[in-house]
Amino acid sequence: MKRQPESFEVNVTIAQGDGDIRMRLCQYVGSDMDRREGIGLGVAAAQLACKAMEIIRGRLQTDRLVRAVAQKAINKLSTMSVLYHSHLQRHPELRQRALTLPVRARGINAVVRSADHFEACVHLTVGRTNYLSTVVFNHRGGRWMCTALDLG
Repeated sequence: MKRQPESFEVNVTIAQGDGDIRMRLCQYVGSDMDRREGIGLGVAAAQLACKAMEIIRGRLQTDRLVRAVAQKAINKLSTMSVLYHSHLQRHPELRQRALTLPVRARGINAVVRSADHFEACVHLTVGRTNYLSTVVFNHRGGRWMCTALDLG
């Protein structure tokens, strides 16, 4: 008989003043990671997703991610930023709202695939527009490194 993955839900704070959001964490093998580390990585995923959105919007520079995010993912964010600003130039009616409203994390669904692999889907909003971000961490060289960071 197949064993069900272990999962739990917890409220976490991502940024001061934003209030708590719901995080759901699923583990295929419960001993791969303790709850505290899983929650910490989930919060880090949400913070990186918010920073990635700010980079795409041109409000933050990519150098803020160099220590935590793989260069390939940073390059992808830079490309997405260029495409996003090109889109806003063609649709000026979106520009004011898209660039001035705050980014808010609304929820996190995360999976511990193994002791050295963590994936999260972070729900973000900018005003009333919803976005989803995929964040992947791999444990390398004694620390967790974000190896994939995508928004859509």
